[in-house]
Amino acid sequence: MSTRKSMVVLLCALGVASCASTPSVNDARANLSPEELQQTRGKEYEQLSATFDYWSKALEGAESLRVYAPENYREMMSSWKSAHALFVEIRKDPNQIDAKHSVFSSETYAVGFRDRINSVEYNYKAIQGLKKQADELLAPAMTEMAYLNSIEASRYFKHAMNTMNRDYQRLFEHLVVSEVEHASSAQDRF
Repeated sequence: MSTRKSMVVLLCALGVASCASTPSVNDARANLSPEELQQTRGKEYEQLSATFDYWSKALEGAESLRVYAPENYREMMSSWKSAHALFVEIRKDPNQIDAKHSVFSSETYAVGFRDRINSVEYNYKAIQGLKKQADELLAPAMTEMAYLNSIEASRYFKHAMNTMNRDYQRLFEHLVVSEVEHASSAQDRF
């Protein structure tokens, strides 16, 4: 039993030591003068701000993308929410751009923001690819659903519309997993 306890203590000590030995961005910028450091932070803040503005605009109407790939959409929006929160903190004090944003991570605000934005971009591009494919392949089903929604068919035929909505979602699921032939044949039955 004492061997087990000593192993646990040793592993904990190694874990703490490895966290403490992780070099930070501040170490890399230690040789910069205060003016150079301020300029570097200013440039980095400008880049992050431009990226933030771009994605703010790009994601304004993103709700319409949910139907194409719900899981990618959820991941994209979750990453955006996290990136947004990090940017709000950076905007409050741009000098903390290269400071750690968590006690449990060596990740800086800037690195964390970029990582989340990379996830947003990856998922956005994946959804856009599926959207392009679906807009071509599933156009008849999309037109039919738009018409049924415009006449409020679910108000009068609730059960039938629930079934149609499930079938409609399955059409997109086939495309997400690259089952184009299944999607095409399901489209014909739809």
